[in-house]
Amino acid sequence: MEYIRSLFVASLFTVVGAVDLSAQEFRIETEVVRGDDPTPISENLTIFDDNLIVDFMLRPDKTRFPTEVVAFVVSEKRFVLLDTTRKVKAEIIESELLKMLAALQSAPFIDEDNRFLFHPQFEETLDPVTGVLELRSPRLIYRVRGERPPREMVLHVYFEFIDQFARLNATDPRRMPPFARLILNQAIKKHGMIPNEIELTLYPHAENEEEPVRLRTRHVTMWDLSRTDRERIESAKRYWTEFQPVTLKEYRRLAGSVEASVAEKTGEAEASR
Repeated sequence: MEYIRSLFVASLFTVVGAVDLSAQEFRIETEVVRGDDPTPISENLTIFDDNLIVDFMLRPDKTRFPTEVVAFVVSEKRFVLLDTTRKVKAEIIESELLKMLAALQSAPFIDEDNRFLFHPQFEETLDPVTGVLELRSPRLIYRVRGERPPREMVLHVYFEFIDQFARLNATDPRRMPPFARLILNQAIKKHGMIPNEIELTLYPHAENEEEPVRLRTRHVTMWDLSRTDRERIESAKRYWTEFQPVTLKEYRRLAGSVEASVAEKTGEAEASR
């Protein structure tokens, strides 16, 4: 038995290139604030545990109990969405998300005023002194402050996270379409950074007469998992086993199609992580 186990371990290290898997374990605390208001409008904890990324949307109170848990299995490119209030779950894989994104970009309901959300174009700059990365368009501006992580090997799984979770926004009618954020992700990858702060400025209408929506996402990255973090992962796995499966439409409580629901909400913005 020990001989077989040794062969298995050797094979595993051949596949992953002898990488220390514990180095892939870290956590990111995220809070989103609107304008200059110091009170967060949303808080998340994202735990990276080798092949599993688990994101907890936390209640804005002292209980810190998650209202929703989203698990992503990296090797399977599969999401499991867990509603802790209704005790239901829904699953979606990457290929389904990509089809949804293609449908969104070619949908006939896109009007000219909102086209920039579906086909964004940016001018990119990186300030050599402050290190601030900026993507600017007439209606949408991103500013990113970040740094290179102490363990470079985490970048691969982090980049997987920001792309996959941005795509997932296409299933949620409360969020703006993910195409601008996906372009921002490409710039983040190019510069090899993990953001500490992302500022988003969105002008709701082309005339820019209204006050823009200003959101700031703050990230705190920690490079070790605590016992509480591991307990949270185990609780997510229990939810995954116990919750009742439903369709994505039922999970999101959508009366119409996902694409139509997203289109109705293009005037609203919520900072993407």
